[in-house]
Amino acid sequence: MARIFVVDDEPTIRSVIARILAMDHHHVEEFPDGTEALAAVEENPPDAIITDIFMPGMTGVELLIQLDRAAPSVPVIAISGGGDGSGPSVLDEAIHLGAAATVGKPFRAEEVRRTVERVLASSAASRVAAGTDGSSGPSFAALEAEVFRGRIVLGHGDESARDAFAEMLEGRGFGSISAAASPSALVEAVGVLDPDLVIVGFDTSDSDADSLLRRLLEAAPGRHPPPVLVLTRDGDPEVKQRVLGAGAADVLVEPVARGEAMARVRNLVATRLLQRRLTTQAEDLELRVGQRARDVELAHWEVVDRLATVAEYRDDLTGAHQRRVGEMAALIARRLGMDELFVRRLRMAAPLHDIGKVAIPDAILRKPAPLDHEEWKVMRTHTTIGARMLAGGDFPLLRTAERIALTHHERWDGVGYPEGLRGAEIPIEGRITAVADVIDCMTHPRPYRDALPASEAIAEVERCRGTQFDPDIVPVVLEAWEEGELRRVLDIGDDESD
Repeated sequence: MARIFVVDDEPTIRSVIARILAMDHHHVEEFPDGTEALAAVEENPPDAIITDIFMPGMTGVELLIQLDRAAPSVPVIAISGGGDGSGPSVLDEAIHLGAAATVGKPFRAEEVRRTVERVLASSAASRVAAGTDGSSGPSFAALEAEVFRGRIVLGHGDESARDAFAEMLEGRGFGSISAAASPSALVEAVGVLDPDLVIVGFDTSDSDADSLLRRLLEAAPGRHPPPVLVLTRDGDPEVKQRVLGAGAADVLVEPVARGEAMARVRNLVATRLLQRRLTTQAEDLELRVGQRARDVELAHWEVVDRLATVAEYRDDLTGAHQRRVGEMAALIARRLGMDELFVRRLRMAAPLHDIGKVAIPDAILRKPAPLDHEEWKVMRTHTTIGARMLAGGDFPLLRTAERIALTHHERWDGVGYPEGLRGAEIPIEGRITAVADVIDCMTHPRPYRDALPASEAIAEVERCRGTQFDPDIVPVVLEAWEEGELRRVLDIGDDESD
């Protein structure tokens, strides 16, 4: 049982959350605003806090900022809905400010319970790891106390036997027992209550017994169904084996011995609670690993972006050419039906297509006239130089950039450079970037010539379909041009189109 503060200016919301938390026997203290809650935290910090974002006076965001100073170890769950204009960005801001988790309105009871369970487990694990929980490991006494708060659903075809077993459980100290008088009521109770143990007594010779067990296991929410303890008057070992094979966790033959029955119940509930803890810890670890993976991916994107900046300063001081090629390549890829991950990678990698030009002398790179034969030989080396610069990368974004740098001057008919690849031998990212690069170069001024009208550039792309360019990509480019999307990426007005 945890002590939890609920902070919301709407009494109805506070009451609903309090009733949800009471299902797990948590002690709830309600506060109408952040100021009162903060004062209570400073006097006696709770185990967790659930706070609304938009409140009069001290808002949830301001409360988060104050809590970071007053009680940094207390986990906070932020709640908010879209109706007040908050949207996802406000909950994202709450995470940025230190919230342990968020829940959107309207919320489901199970979502609140699972979030609270996960946050409390994570907080407890952090205290154990930091040595601030006053113990060297998990408390057996705490687990034992939690066992007797476990939720038990009891179903039995014999009313007197059902009542007797319930009295036995209550006498042993179990405090959360729900009884069901019929199989259908038992299945419904399991689906609603998500119990820690199901105890069911029925005629094991009944052909529906196995079916009932399956229904019980399927009705339970979550990935892991609760254990089922079967009570039976049939002591035949084959019957016991069949029931266990159908999914039961244990079998007791009636009449049961009180001591044995309570020991079995306690062990099953304890196992279930430990399983819940492991599941919660696994989910928390999964969240942490996912966040770390996102952090690594962002670092990769940043490295590539910095490399693209290097290329910009060598070739196009505005950096606009690289940016437009990346945007145009992503546009084409999306219209070709590529998945969003491919599109994102292409948008970031395509601006590195000319990274090898950092090694080309200025006299050639910025020559205000056409290059001669020897100068062209030097200029063409930017493809292999760029590929060597990017080679050996161990993450997909850099490998994509390497392929683009090497192949964006290859041609569909096989007379491109540096390797003379033909058709589908050219990686798709290289084929897409080739079109984007040529269109942007033609429609913007270069050191040796003025920009061409966009209509002429598009006509040239159409003319080179199947020779210079992939014949399946060109129609997509023409369609994007007709619909005006390509013009927006090229950043040209209507007067520059003709």
